[in-house]
Amino acid sequence: MVLLAFRYVKPRWIAIGIISAIVVLGSTWTYQRNTVWQSEISIWRDCVRKSPEKARPYNNLGFAFYKRGDFDEAIKYLSKAIKIKPDYAKAYNNLGLALARKDKLNKAIKQFQKALQINPTDGVVQNNLGLALYKIGKTDEAIKHLSKAIKMAPDLPEAYNNLGLALMKKGRLDEAIKQFQKALQINPGYTESRRNLELAARLKKKVARIDHAISELKAQLESDPKNFVLYVKLGDLYRKKRDLDSALAQYKKALGIRPKSIAALNNLAMAYASEGNYEKALIQLEKIVELRPDNAAGYYNIACIYARQSKVDEAVSWLKKAIDKGFSNWELIRKDPDLRNIRGTEYYKELVQRHK
Repeated sequence: MVLLAFRYVKPRWIAIGIISAIVVLGSTWTYQRNTVWQSEISIWRDCVRKSPEKARPYNNLGFAFYKRGDFDEAIKYLSKAIKIKPDYAKAYNNLGLALARKDKLNKAIKQFQKALQINPTDGVVQNNLGLALYKIGKTDEAIKHLSKAIKMAPDLPEAYNNLGLALMKKGRLDEAIKQFQKALQINPGYTESRRNLELAARLKKKVARIDHAISELKAQLESDPKNFVLYVKLGDLYRKKRDLDSALAQYKKALGIRPKSIAALNNLAMAYASEGNYEKALIQLEKIVELRPDNAAGYYNIACIYARQSKVDEAVSWLKKAIDKGFSNWELIRKDPDLRNIRGTEYYKELVQRHK
């Protein structure tokens, strides 16, 4: 599903790092342990082997795998650390990070929440929870947690940057600009935040042009209040500037004139999806396939909505229906980020393999 949205540069996760490595005193052990200390992974594998009852080596080994990009191994060892020490807040955070890198965002959120139950004042974890919520479309909740992160860790530039992204997604550009500026005050070399600041400034100019177009459409509607097309266009403009409440209102007015309009139903669904209201988005999309049973794109978009929610079985089922109805944009199926949560299924793998 392709939604109109502002582009942005790299939201940032924050890891809780490895506790200082063991220091070996004297030269007696130097040669014996040189092969063990060739890498962090070797170090912590050795610690796990010698102290299998301790949680910290498992956490640190898992985090070493995380830094290497081996997220499956990271998840395995971090889960073991938590099993040994169920109140290990750092391990929950690091497990959340590894799950997030696997695009298992709902599971990641649960781990961040568990970490905060143990340590409610950890600004780093608040940042990670806020970012995960942002990535699944729960922007209002994301803003709440990212704001908490800043209060708890006022010197954390990533939290300001991520809050700026969430505010930008809501169309609150002036507020977003202030957050990017604060991030850069703390870290002048923060390249991603500088790019986001430049992007927000450009978007602000674009929004000014959109506002002018909105004024013109409103003037036309005063003399032609039953014009379906004008309401749809007005909704599209509001959606472009991320004023989703106003966009929803205009699409509903359009549907009041033409209740069976596929275009208006689709755009209304996209607006709901943009704000993370997947239940209402599905209602509109299901109306589309009910009105047009052969509308393959409608089935595909329903699959995307389910995939976004990590409802894998439902997503696969609707993707099958879309393909049965003739959906054949294989490039989109391969690259669509909305389908990331079903890419591990056998059906998806076989489908992509058949249509390389």
